[in-house]
Amino acid sequence: MIRQTVHLCVRSHDLKKSEEFYSRAFGLSIAFEIFRGGKRSGFYLDCGNNTFLEIFEVTEPSVPSGKLSTMAHIALECDDIHAVCEKIKLAGYGVSEPCLGCDHTFQAWVTDPAGLQIELQQYTSESNQITRKNIMI
Repeated sequence: MIRQTVHLCVRSHDLKKSEEFYSRAFGLSIAFEIFRGGKRSGFYLDCGNNTFLEIFEVTEPSVPSGKLSTMAHIALECDDIHAVCEKIKLAGYGVSEPCLGCDHTFQAWVTDPAGLQIELQQYTSESNQITRKNIMI
């Protein structure tokens, strides 16, 4: 069922400062980057064993730095995303239908009782988490 935590997503008001911090403080390197409309909008930092720290730029200008929760979601790798989603439904909880994301990874979403979003993922041979290719949206 669930294999491992695959990434934590952190929101950033300054991608360059975030990259410098995680690189200098922890020695993490970029596995791949995400570009939206030709502009860098985020990146994955390699934490080993196909686990990542995902950094996304905050795009809501009305939210001042420090006033937005930096934790966006947690992602869990599944060996069979359809079976996991069915189990969640049978337990009485809502879950989105699995779909292929722009990172070539199957994903579905569920929200915990406290409101934390949980992304379920099942990698494919083309998943950017495996290939380390940049994502161009």
